[in-house]
Amino acid sequence: MADVITEAKRLRAQVLKRDAAEIKRVIAQYKTLYDRLKGDIAALQAAIAANPTMTPAQLKRLSDYKRLLSDIQREMDDYSAWLRGEVRAIGNAAVTNGIKDARALLVAQDPRILAVYRSLPAAQVEMLMGFLSPSGELYKRLSGMGDYFRQRIADALIEGMARGLNPKTIANDIVRRELGMGLTDAMRTARTVQLWAYREASRASYIANGDVVEGWVWMAELDDSTCPACIAMNGSIHSNDEPLDGHFNCRCTPVPLVVGAESGIKSGEDWFAGLSEDKQREILGAGRYEAWKDGKFEFSALAGQREDDVYGTMRVQTPLKDLLGE
Repeated sequence: MADVITEAKRLRAQVLKRDAAEIKRVIAQYKTLYDRLKGDIAALQAAIAANPTMTPAQLKRLSDYKRLLSDIQREMDDYSAWLRGEVRAIGNAAVTNGIKDARALLVAQDPRILAVYRSLPAAQVEMLMGFLSPSGELYKRLSGMGDYFRQRIADALIEGMARGLNPKTIANDIVRRELGMGLTDAMRTARTVQLWAYREASRASYIANGDVVEGWVWMAELDDSTCPACIAMNGSIHSNDEPLDGHFNCRCTPVPLVVGAESGIKSGEDWFAGLSEDKQREILGAGRYEAWKDGKFEFSALAGQREDDVYGTMRVQTPLKDLLGE
């Protein structure tokens, strides 16, 4: 199993490298959007500064306010169209890479598998992934970006005016903050689509070769930024029918388990036990750490699940109140 773990880490590094390149494209395209809105933002800021006693009702009547919201709607709609195309390309490429890498992982575990390996057409695997459907919830979510952020920014501007915030905060900081959330959502979407499609394509290959692959092992990227839920899942063994239902941006990998082989991946709890107490506290947070040390919950309970309308179940860090049964 040592060879397949080494190969899995190498392939995951390639996935993350592709992800980093994609995120650069997402950011660059979004920067273009933001740069085109800077003039509108400055104009609104100047208009507000010129009338210190302006009311929210007066703000709504300002031509600069209306122009900014109209331009935000148009820019976000255009960006949404670009992102939908990008997501489709990302998903397709991830499926192809997932199928290819699944084969490499199986051969690394036992070269004899190559003689009986069944390869799936990428198009067939794509059809199995509902979240990649153009009529699915993911594309509906992306299509609504313009309306969503136009309304968020309108509400934030009116609220800022009602609270008496200074013009710079109202017209610059608020818009930048809300638009920043749009970029965060776009990056999260691009990354999650790529990683999820890659993992599901790998799992489809394991299912197709179920006579030699009895399941898969959850392998997390164990480092300072790994969430407790993924640490808790590390080393757990799953059937081929189970998806690796990681959270948004999850970097975990489903490593195939050939019939008769041992996992070779130690549990996340064992890895965690080898860390210093300061590092354990940093990862869990003070409340969870103290409760765990006091034996108030099992380490495995750190990995909870929630429903997402695009991906189905997703692993999340269990809230402290749920760990304590409150």
